[in-house]
Amino acid sequence: MMTCPAGKVNMAEWTGGGRTVVQIFIRDGRVGEADSLYALERAGKFHGMPAA
Repeated sequence: MMTCPAGKVNMAEWTGGGRTVVQIFIRDGRVGEADSLYALERAGKFHGMPAA
Protein backbone atom coordinates (compact mmCIF):
# COMPACT_ATOMS: atom_id res chain seq x y z
CA MET A 1 0.00 0.00 0.00
CA MET A 2 2.82 2.38 0.77
CA THR A 3 4.06 2.38 -2.84
CA CYS A 4 0.68 3.54 -4.13
CA PRO A 5 -0.05 7.30 -3.76
CA ALA A 6 -3.79 6.68 -3.33
CA GLY A 7 -3.03 3.98 -0.78
CA LYS A 8 -0.95 6.43 1.25
CA VAL A 9 -3.83 8.90 1.30
CA ASN A 10 -6.29 6.19 2.36
CA MET A 11 -3.95 4.93 5.09
CA ALA A 12 -3.47 8.45 6.44
CA GLU A 13 -7.26 8.89 6.60
CA TRP A 14 -7.84 5.50 8.24
CA THR A 15 -5.13 5.93 10.84
CA GLY A 16 -5.64 9.57 11.70
CA GLY A 17 -2.17 10.28 10.32
CA GLY A 18 -0.43 7.22 11.78
CA ARG A 19 2.53 6.22 9.64
CA THR A 20 4.14 3.37 11.50
CA VAL A 21 3.89 -0.15 10.20
CA VAL A 22 2.02 -2.27 11.24
CA GLN A 23 -1.28 -0.47 11.82
CA ILE A 24 -3.82 -2.92 13.25
CA PHE A 25 -7.50 -2.77 12.32
CA ILE A 26 -10.11 -4.99 13.97
CA ARG A 27 -13.55 -5.03 12.47
CA ASP A 28 -14.30 -1.40 11.58
CA GLY A 29 -11.96 0.17 14.09
CA ARG A 30 -8.30 1.06 14.22
CA VAL A 31 -6.40 -0.31 17.19
CA GLY A 32 -3.12 1.32 16.25
CA GLU A 33 0.24 -0.39 16.38
CA ALA A 34 1.34 -3.48 18.31
CA ASP A 35 1.99 -1.49 21.50
CA SER A 36 -1.61 -0.28 21.44
CA LEU A 37 -2.88 -3.83 21.01
CA TYR A 38 -0.78 -5.04 23.94
CA ALA A 39 -2.01 -2.13 26.07
CA LEU A 40 -5.64 -3.10 25.34
CA GLU A 41 -4.87 -6.66 26.38
CA ARG A 42 -3.13 -5.58 29.61
CA ALA A 43 -6.07 -3.31 30.47
CA GLY A 44 -8.52 -6.18 29.89
CA LYS A 45 -10.26 -4.29 27.07
CA PHE A 46 -9.28 -6.38 24.06
CA HIS A 47 -11.74 -9.20 24.73
CA GLY A 48 -14.46 -6.68 25.48
CA MET A 49 -14.40 -5.31 21.93
CA PRO A 50 -17.77 -5.72 20.20
CA ALA A 51 -18.27 -8.88 18.18
CA ALA A 52 -18.67 -8.64 14.42
